[in-house]
Amino acid sequence: VSMLPEAVITQLANIKIDPDALAVAMLELPQAECPVTHHFGPGVYIRTVSFKAGDFLIGHDHKQPHTVMVLRGRALVLGDSPIEYVAPAIFTRRKKKKVVFCLEDCHWSNIFPNPDNERDIDTLEDRYLDKSDVSKQYDNILLGVQRSQVDSSDFMNALSDIGITEEEARAIS
Repeated sequence: VSMLPEAVITQLANIKIDPDALAVAMLELPQAECPVTHHFGPGVYIRTVSFKAGDFLIGHDHKQPHTVMVLRGRALVLGDSPIEYVAPAIFTRRKKKKVVFCLEDCHWSNIFPNPDNERDIDTLEDRYLDKSDVSKQYDNILLGVQRSQVDSSDFMNALSDIGITEEEARAIS
């Protein structure tokens, strides 16, 4: 259920926003937890972000258009052409940075080509994301350790699910 009345959502959609200036101001505020999980298929890298109702988010600039799947929830993307996305939804995202107000708990997946089946998250993020200085500062301060712990845990859980050891997986990769 949305936390805001439709009249407020309509007004939010009409606000002109400078994402870079907003990011600097928002870095001083308490930060929302937006866990990122990484999934791989043959030739595909999927980066899924989860966020909560009431969160304001500033996405990264992307280096190329890509497919986005809204798997759960409802969110308002603010800016020059505001649009509300309601799961399930699939669209092509342009390169431009977006400011998102989450109306319901959401899971969004960005789907990228991965022709060389790269698995290193830093390499993939460098390939597809154009992170601002503020975003890099946020990553370094708040997410550095947490991200590696989540990725490692996710990797180990996947290995357990398919019944192989880490050594066996590394030997065949």
